[in-house]
Amino acid sequence: SSSSAHSFFLESAAAARRSSSSSRTRMRTRRMPDAPKPSASSSSSSPRNSTFSGRNTMSARKSTNGTRKSVSPLSVFIAYSLAFYTMWVLLSTVAWISHLGFRVPILQPFIAAKGYPKNDSCRDVWEFFRENIPTALVFILPHSLLTPRRFRRIFGRNGRLMYNFMAAVTLHVFLRAFKPLKSPIVMELPIKKEIHNFTSISMLLYAAYGFCKAPETYDMLGVNSSLSRGGPRAPVN
Repeated sequence: SSSSAHSFFLESAAAARRSSSSSRTRMRTRRMPDAPKPSASSSSSSPRNSTFSGRNTMSARKSTNGTRKSVSPLSVFIAYSLAFYTMWVLLSTVAWISHLGFRVPILQPFIAAKGYPKNDSCRDVWEFFRENIPTALVFILPHSLLTPRRFRRIFGRNGRLMYNFMAAVTLHVFLRAFKPLKSPIVMELPIKKEIHNFTSISMLLYAAYGFCKAPETYDMLGVNSSLSRGGPRAPVN
């Protein structure tokens, strides 16, 4: 009986150990996370799939470039002609203010309004305002009434180009029609006339070179938007 009892206890202890080990195995199995299933995003990250996705991207870019509207040579010629006219009037205004055309007459054919106030002088202040206010309003009012936004509604992508062209034309008209007021000379520069003329011309040429070379200039003048081109944007105040 004692031997049977001893064997009974041994068998009970072995069964208890087996049950505890199986329960631990079940607990470990429950705690282990499920293996992640391969998804479409992970499968696309493989080298082969990334190669195909790169080809698809390149083909999409090619198709986009293929559908881009081509610009005719006539449109390019008109856009750059209007832009260079605008730049010519702006640079001529600097020369006109400094009377460069009067100081160097050989430059008059190359400067708007001959580069200086060439009309007869007014006799008094009242005549000065009476003669110049109408042309000044021709230059000022379009800038207030015909804004670039309104020009874009009318001309579409050519709105900024046409706005700058309008501003240049009205400024050109004002420079040609302006009548100066005769006033006494209050100061003369203590340098030779040749040095003054040389510095004026060289500085103006350098400013024209920097203005034409800057890529932001053509965005500001509306060439990029007119020809549907990208490029550096002009700073916006």
